[in-house]
Amino acid sequence: MTDVEVSVRRAGARVALDRGAPLDVGLDGLTLALSIPAHVTVEDATLELHEPDASARVTISSERVDIETSAGSGLPSQAVQWVAADWRSRRALVSIRVDAGDASLRARLKLSDGGPWYAPGVELLPLNDVVQLPALKARRLLVEFVRPGEDEPTPATVAVNNLTLEAQARPLDLELSLDESAAFARRDPALAAGAPWIVRERLLAALRDARAEPGPTRLLLRSSSPGHLKRVQFTLDISERVRTWPNGQAEQQLTLAPDRTTRMPLPALSGVPSSLAFSLRSEFNSERVITTARPSAAAIAHRGGPGSFAAQRLPRSPTGARVVAVELYLRPLSARVKASVRLHLDRDGQPDEHSLPEGSLELVIEHEDARPWPAAWRGVELPDALAEALAGHAAWVVLAVDEGDLLWSLDPIELDDRETPRALHRVVEEPTWRERRLPVDKREASASARARLRVTAALPPQPTLTLTRGSRRVSLSMDEEDAVRVSLTELQFSAASSEPFVLELRAPLAGAVTLADLDLRSKPTTRTFEFPGT
Repeated sequence: MTDVEVSVRRAGARVALDRGAPLDVGLDGLTLALSIPAHVTVEDATLELHEPDASARVTISSERVDIETSAGSGLPSQAVQWVAADWRSRRALVSIRVDAGDASLRARLKLSDGGPWYAPGVELLPLNDVVQLPALKARRLLVEFVRPGEDEPTPATVAVNNLTLEAQARPLDLELSLDESAAFARRDPALAAGAPWIVRERLLAALRDARAEPGPTRLLLRSSSPGHLKRVQFTLDISERVRTWPNGQAEQQLTLAPDRTTRMPLPALSGVPSSLAFSLRSEFNSERVITTARPSAAAIAHRGGPGSFAAQRLPRSPTGARVVAVELYLRPLSARVKASVRLHLDRDGQPDEHSLPEGSLELVIEHEDARPWPAAWRGVELPDALAEALAGHAAWVVLAVDEGDLLWSLDPIELDDRETPRALHRVVEEPTWRERRLPVDKREASASARARLRVTAALPPQPTLTLTRGSRRVSLSMDEEDAVRVSLTELQFSAASSEPFVLELRAPLAGAVTLADLDLRSKPTTRTFEFPGT
């Protein structure tokens, strides 16, 4: 977050400031230009403006004053009856000096604050001397020359050499806006001279409104009267805020495999992580496959034809799941194969003598194209009664070929594998089941026939979520809106760790998960910018 920058500009150009130099402010305004990256959030903001006290004064620049006299524009060499000065902005006059040729004359003062002339209530002023004024607020001044008398002063003329005016250095008013929009804060006129003007709540609201739109943020400080500021202090409480997922988008979709953990690292923060929030939507496939097939299958198979039988014990279906189909990995050797798929309960490690009621289902494979015909998963749908009879029981599938020939793929079983059920076979002439043996690496090995169940189960409400960082793991829970909102500090993750946070997702069924509304924040830090400094 070191790329946050605040600079002072006037008329679009950066103001070069010497340490301890005053800041000029007036109608043209003084701009505070803010460069805050989109991933940084302003948690709090304070602008503190320090003005000169009432004793500080500045000379009204002659370049900014229009002079008119009874003899014309500017200060002429001949004597004049009056001199008028217009400095085109409201100022608080604190002193005046009129240098003229005849010190015996007096000056009578009139002021205007944008309207008609009025007498400010001060006595006749001497010439050639500095006269202090009680902070008279005006835009124009008229000096009439008179000769004092016992009754009434009489008009006089005199040659005027110079007119010097001083005003308070403190601007009469201050207002703060976003660029040229309407002011959102104005200094209270009752604020004592020298007391700092502090803007906080309205400033924070304005900054948040401004950052809702793309582009830079510019605060414009203006006054109807030119003046000085001793110091401007701008304080930001900021936090890094990441709203996009590792794919750079507002949403990220993940595919979950049954009972497999999917891991996704969260975006990194440069600051100390403080809080995490996101929402989750999931769509699960209620159907899943439970199989005896192995990832590394050998190209071996049991050959089946009329009069032969092959059997394989099926994997047990999960509690609460319903078996909807039994599938076998078969390759036909004939253009037409007709077989029966029979389901038997287990009895002493073999198929029971009698199949289950409705447990004999017909399987027909037909091809019109020329051989070779591919191996594929081919199955039979189970009626409800048969599915209920299988629920929670160990069962066998028996394949009896009535017409044609086929191959039923086999996987070899390691010698020390006591968990995987062995494939069995028999023929009509020998009704006893025998274990299917395979020649593997010049030796005989047991085999398991490829079979699988397709089952449906109740959909889980949401996957289980775990947040990890290094060796620390914390389970996350979702609220009623399927959202996660956690304080990383309260979860006691190490603030000093540089390892990424990793989100782990796991579900018993296959499905797709959409993560959205990411809000990963860092601990707020305070940045202070001072102009020009003290």
